[in-house]
Amino acid sequence: MRPNNGGITLSGGDPLVQPGFAAAIFRRARLLGLTTALDTAVSGSPVSWDVVLPHTTHVLLCPKIFDDDAYKHLVGVDGGPVLRRFVSHLVGSYPEIRVTVRWVLLNGLTDTQEQLERLAAFCRSLRTCFDEVELLPYHDFGRHKYDALGWRYPMEGTPPYVRADAETFARQLEEIGVACVLGDALGTS
Repeated sequence: MRPNNGGITLSGGDPLVQPGFAAAIFRRARLLGLTTALDTAVSGSPVSWDVVLPHTTHVLLCPKIFDDDAYKHLVGVDGGPVLRRFVSHLVGSYPEIRVTVRWVLLNGLTDTQEQLERLAAFCRSLRTCFDEVELLPYHDFGRHKYDALGWRYPMEGTPPYVRADAETFARQLEEIGVACVLGDALGTS
């Protein structure tokens, strides 16, 4: 986010699961002159979105992957259609809201040429709402929590994303006209 007079971000889970609660917090924040950011992978419907979005200045949108079958396999739900409806609704009803697309880079999954092209097309579909892509190289910093709980780590065998590869992906996005920033996963190499 850009420097301003302060703001609040709701993340989760997904704040859209509790639209009334999210809207109440955002309403109060806006009265205090704060910006409001909704960090979401998108759930719900236009009815619930319309409770929160009127009080939202920025959306941090995480589309996961642009392949409906892979999305369902990775996340466990059919998120593609909901994401497309959300974007259409957002662009049509709330063109003043700024959107940062958060894209996790996973080796061989979200960093392919096809995914890069789909990501660029997705950003263009956001029209004037689009701000930039925030590239987030995958890391396994949370693994110790799973180990401590005796749970199987769901990303077992997935290596942390190499910073140089993330820089290459960022350059490729910029070359096709998509603004992006590279998030820091503490510099894996």
